[in-house]
Amino acid sequence: MEFEQYYNTLFRTHFNQFVSKIPDESKYHDDSIRKKIITIQRERLTNKFDHLNFLSKQELSYFSYSLFFTILTDMIYYSHFKSTYDEFQLHTMYPKLIGDCRTMCRFHLEPSEIFLAVKLDENKKLFDEASLFFKKYINHLITDNFPMINSNEFWNLFKERMIF
Repeated sequence: MEFEQYYNTLFRTHFNQFVSKIPDESKYHDDSIRKKIITIQRERLTNKFDHLNFLSKQELSYFSYSLFFTILTDMIYYSHFKSTYDEFQLHTMYPKLIGDCRTMCRFHLEPSEIFLAVKLDENKKLFDEASLFFKKYINHLITDNFPMINSNEFWNLFKERMIF
């Protein structure tokens, strides 16, 4: 299976399975009243919890890269295009990655923390494949829904933050 096929067919299903296992107080940590914005606390991705045990090793890789690029897209938009972020959030409903409770739950984490949490080794081939797909995906997302944003500018900002 190629990354694009996974993202367009299985990612949403796997994501929904994953978040269905997370208790509401964690899943809606930052939106406990409305319960619309999903927050993923880092520890929910680890072996400490069995939230991802339904995925095969290959699916876990695809899922992790999908989640990484999705959260990174949200972070770039929030960081650089705040004036229209509310519209973007309503359209995408992308999740947020936050730290664990006690001290870090008030902080948004870099998406690369996903790979550390799931203990995923670097996969250059998959990273490159996912990057190429997301370049096209972002171009369509921005051009079709947020024409006030320059998709090339967005992608350049995105590339600067793509760290594994």
